[in-house]
Amino acid sequence: MEYVGDGETHPSKLKWSHGPLSIIVHKKHVGLLGQWTVSTDHQDIQLLLEDDVVVSPHFYIFLKQAIDFYYINESNYDSRMFGLSMQHQHTVLGQRTGFSIRSIDKELNETGAPTFFKYQLLGTWGAVFFPEHWRAFLEWIATINIENIEEGCTPGGLLSAQWWVSRHLAERMWTHWFIRFVYERGWYSLYTNFPNREALIVSYRESGLNFNVTRRSMNAISRTSAT
Repeated sequence: MEYVGDGETHPSKLKWSHGPLSIIVHKKHVGLLGQWTVSTDHQDIQLLLEDDVVVSPHFYIFLKQAIDFYYINESNYDSRMFGLSMQHQHTVLGQRTGFSIRSIDKELNETGAPTFFKYQLLGTWGAVFFPEHWRAFLEWIATINIENIEEGCTPGGLLSAQWWVSRHLAERMWTHWFIRFVYERGWYSLYTNFPNREALIVSYRESGLNFNVTRRSMNAISRTSAT
């Protein structure tokens, strides 16, 4: 848990009965980049949740079994898979600026489409990162000049580069750096493809930093077991 404070006071009234709790205090605003990359335990598998998402009642069971199957089980381990994503992905990775945005839903909803698939685009709603991949990213970004707008862009004018350019002056984002990082290495995440575009996590896309107006959730939350 992270919050901004003076280092002496903290939300001590918080009740947590599910294991050890560590509270990280930032004495100043560190932005999105700092929240995701500073003071985290890079030895563990990480699940990163923000305050505008809701998880399925089955999310923990799914993650535990998926981690056991894809990460801990050596016979299934794929060194190019950097983690898991609980969100429903709809964006085409190769979408380029100047073209209308299309969705991968049509391909995913065709008869015989897989329930799980590997996809290179990062999903930030309910992202799980394996420790060696996350450490490699942190070591890499420490060598990057984050003030250089061109270094944060993927080649070829991808849509993600347009997002990065439009937000560069407003805040320090981390997602575009990670997109470029995995693009160069050919890494990917595991996604789910449930019926009716259901997902293990949804964002309500409330008005604020990322959205000018409240747009509500794009997907329904999964109420059935994913296993």
